[in-house]
Amino acid sequence: MDTREALSLFEFTGRIPSSDEIKSTYRKLMKQWHPDRFQTEADVLAATKKAQAINEANCILEEWLESAPGQASGSSTSDDCEGRSEFDGKSRDSYKKREFTPGFPDDTAFEFFVRSSHIVSAGYNPNTKKMYIKFDDTSVYEYCDVHRDLFDQFMQATSHGRFAHGHIYPHRKYRRCEEPNKRYRPEMIYSRMSGRYNADPAFRISG
Repeated sequence: MDTREALSLFEFTGRIPSSDEIKSTYRKLMKQWHPDRFQTEADVLAATKKAQAINEANCILEEWLESAPGQASGSSTSDDCEGRSEFDGKSRDSYKKREFTPGFPDDTAFEFFVRSSHIVSAGYNPNTKKMYIKFDDTSVYEYCDVHRDLFDQFMQATSHGRFAHGHIYPHRKYRRCEEPNKRYRPEMIYSRMSGRYNADPAFRISG
């Protein structure tokens, strides 16, 4: 995916969005396409592909804005877009120029990038009710007994850090994860119908 495809996916074709617009659109699209919101395995697979594209577009656009001189106002024209170089994707797995490993120790927790001042991303496993937060020092923490509505509120919060300080950090048992991060594996999605993890190779997504 290049920057033009990312702009099109977020419906910013012909202009340069502001960082706030990107964040707002990202939250809206992820709320719509979160894989856990779907019931059948076919729908989960389709939603996973869409969510992964949204995640990639978000990373590309945020890195693109950060690499460009000045602050985008959201009112720039297509001519301004022509003047900006394409983001090559090489720094997609970085935050504030610091490299991190994509994913969480739980490879069934989809990684959502939040781009707050200290939080890189968050993930959630609805079956174990565990939430994962990746911080800007690359550490990952696991929080227990987090209900789905609380995770949704975190994702929709204007300030993710402020919400976590007020509603998650002081109220949930937590631990620092020492296990290596693993990329999300849709072939391990939990089947609500069968009550087991699906390891069918037909559900694998390359990349």
